Amino acid sequence: FSISSVIDPSVLLFADEEEGKFPDPHIWFDPEIWTTCLQALAVKLSSFLPDQEVFISEKADQLTKDFQKVQEWGAESIKKIPPTQRILITSHDAFQYFGRSFGVEVIALQGISTAAEAGLADRSNLVDYLKDSNIPCIFVESSVNPKALQQIGREAEVALGKPLFSDALGAEDTFIFAADGQKHSLASWSGMMIYNIQSIVEGLAPNGQ
Repeated sequence: FSISSVIDPSVLLFADEEEGKFPDPHIWFDPEIWTTCLQALAVKLSSFLPDQEVFISEKADQLTKDFQKVQEWGAESIKKIPPTQRILITSHDAFQYFGRSFGVEVIALQGISTAAEAGLADRSNLVDYLKDSNIPCIFVESSVNPKALQQIGREAEVALGKPLFSDALGAEDTFIFAADGQKHSLASWSGMMIYNIQSIVEGLAPNGQ
């Protein structure tokens, strides 16, 4: 069972790679899509474990509420960033769903695959773009070699933000607090999203507000 099979194809994003046009796999960065996947997974699990149906349903309902709270809080948090600075520059192209969901333009040094390497022209163009813009911060990722973006940051004299989670979660024994005081593990979707959004706002909003 593939949870992505329940997604309406019209909401999927596609990326142009050298090998052709492929669906962007980073669907978890769209809270509405991820909620659809969660609910479909709950139904499937209940069909395999009918004696656990009530527990699964209750857990899915709680997670759905958590996802909605994160989405609403995230949308409000992103508003702290001036519209002209809502530009997220990252190592690889993992955040297009995030950008669409939260109204942020996303620019990536390399494609959707973490195995891809950015060419010298790509790096030079990004350095020039940063020098001509007012973007205060760029972001490496926890699962991608940071050296190329670190070098670009030095050349463009732009700060590096906290490493973002893109294709990986955090450790189970690390936690972050939401605005309502609820504690979330960085090994969870909610914890990962809260950490990423807080880090992006801290890097791009004036005075990290």
